[in-house]
Amino acid sequence: MAPIVGFDFDECLTYAYSIMPIILFLEHLLVKELRVQGISAQTRQAMLVARANFYNALAENEVATKGLLFRPSFLRVLPALLKMRSKGEIQSMFIYSNNTNITLINVIDHILALTLVKLGVPEAHLISEQYGSVKRLQTLSPRLFRGSECRSDEPLKIEFKEKTLGGVLRCVGLSVPESDVWFFDDSSDHKSLMNSLKTNYLQMKRYEVQLKNTRLTELLISSFNKDAFNPMVEMGIVFLKAYSALETHFIVVPPGEKYLIRENPRFNPKATDDLKKIAEKLKTSLNAVSPSATGRAKIWTPVETNTDYAMIMKRLEGLFNPKRSTQAIAQPSELDTATATAYREPFMGGRQSSKRSPVNSRSRKKRLFTRRRKTE
Repeated sequence: MAPIVGFDFDECLTYAYSIMPIILFLEHLLVKELRVQGISAQTRQAMLVARANFYNALAENEVATKGLLFRPSFLRVLPALLKMRSKGEIQSMFIYSNNTNITLINVIDHILALTLVKLGVPEAHLISEQYGSVKRLQTLSPRLFRGSECRSDEPLKIEFKEKTLGGVLRCVGLSVPESDVWFFDDSSDHKSLMNSLKTNYLQMKRYEVQLKNTRLTELLISSFNKDAFNPMVEMGIVFLKAYSALETHFIVVPPGEKYLIRENPRFNPKATDDLKKIAEKLKTSLNAVSPSATGRAKIWTPVETNTDYAMIMKRLEGLFNPKRSTQAIAQPSELDTATATAYREPFMGGRQSSKRSPVNSRSRKKRLFTRRRKTE
């Protein structure tokens, strides 16, 4: 029987907190304004095209940065897993998350599909789903969130909902043995699922890299027609009314204070503003809407990505090559002794207490040479 592979969402597959307000704006608030009677078909079409442009721009940004919104190592692992799924060697690849926003999960998974296509994954290895009048490529299915009905029997304690093997199998709709269920998660809190899956529960290093407002502003501005920021035309009226609703939801103004920051953060472009001025105003607003996404992005180094990728491939040896997995465990490979040993603790036993970085072979030789010089 073919195995199934699941992914946690937040801080494992992605870190999507900074982009969440924009997804709310594009998928709900803007769509709500486009449904108002009297809005022209031309404006509706232009806005939907701009939304698609933005998602496509995010995908192009992922390719250029080699992974920012998404865990970089997963962008290297997923093509092989999707190929296996297309051949029936994997039955299901799914998201199993405690995130409460299913729209966010669906859109991020769509952007992931667009990214993978740009990286050479055939569309035939992905999933096509209908969203209203448009079709979207998706990567993983089903995509489960905390409120999914199939998870109703899993214990909920305040904000924490347990993940269980029974819940996974019920939601996926398949009956497979524990040994054929693989799951990626950054958390060690889901004891029930961990105890059931044992070594097939792959606890990952927490991924906390996020897209910053400066880049999100650039991508939004480049995706929309300039008329979307003009308050004197229909397209601008629709865009700005929807965006104002977003600001009302996220910008908190304490009693007795006009704004949290000295400058009025609300996005209020003028018809005469050029794109540079519009971008400055939009960035100021996004900084107030999503304060944690200010500043510059801190991305993973190539060493971090390569180490993460090597560990994933080592841990998935039994999935990629079941016949060799037993032999590989009995006789550790050069990769295991060189990299995996130093990083085993964070992946399965939480974070390392030591802050020392692993020493590569070149550094090790240099230290040995230095010690010899000192003793001579």
